[in-house]
Amino acid sequence: MKPIKAVAFATLALSGFLGVDTATATTVDCVGCTYAEMEQRAFSEASGEGPVPFSEVRYYINRSTGLVGKFVLYREYLNPEFQCVPNPYEVPIGCVTFGMAEPQDVEPVVQNFANYIQAMSVANVPIISDPNMPNDGYELVQYPQMQEAVGAYLQGTQAMFKQEFWNLSTYITGFSAFEVVVNVRISDGSTATYRWDYGTMKFVFVKGSARDKLGNRIPETVIDVAGGGRFNHHL
Repeated sequence: MKPIKAVAFATLALSGFLGVDTATATTVDCVGCTYAEMEQRAFSEASGEGPVPFSEVRYYINRSTGLVGKFVLYREYLNPEFQCVPNPYEVPIGCVTFGMAEPQDVEPVVQNFANYIQAMSVANVPIISDPNMPNDGYELVQYPQMQEAVGAYLQGTQAMFKQEFWNLSTYITGFSAFEVVVNVRISDGSTATYRWDYGTMKFVFVKGSARDKLGNRIPETVIDVAGGGRFNHHL
């Protein structure tokens, strides 16, 4: 898919999420979080330093699983009837604060968005049979030019479209930079993993990820071949 189409499609996908009343909402990229961890993080953030009174809706999204947690965070004075007058030696009764994080139901449009970004986190790409492409995983590992050829090929596939989605999402939703995991399958059945490199702006081979068609890790060094490495075993 061409870049302009990818940008347009990503914008459309994000628009449903942004259609939710997010005037006072924040989207948090909660990498690897369970719901319990989202809840604990929300409570910690509500109880932390910051202005008082404070109230905000926050969505915690685990991109790898599509899990979403929505919480209303608020911070208030424990005794608002007493004026808070800072004291260097003690915390006056009027300055004591507390924070709370109340779980909320996640709107369907937000959950649909989370499901979409989960699908956009991984790309499965078959590598065409071509003289410039590796015939198997062993050639991929042995020849750096083959690794680069596969990386260049990926820029014309769904992998590039998905990466462009994440590049755009960084600006629209506040997500941190994200590299799509690309699982490539070579014509003989061998597999390997690629990731986007923001430094070179290319898809690069992930060292140690190549497996032959039987699922055996493919050795990458002389030590591996000799039996001293960790890639000579079937895992």
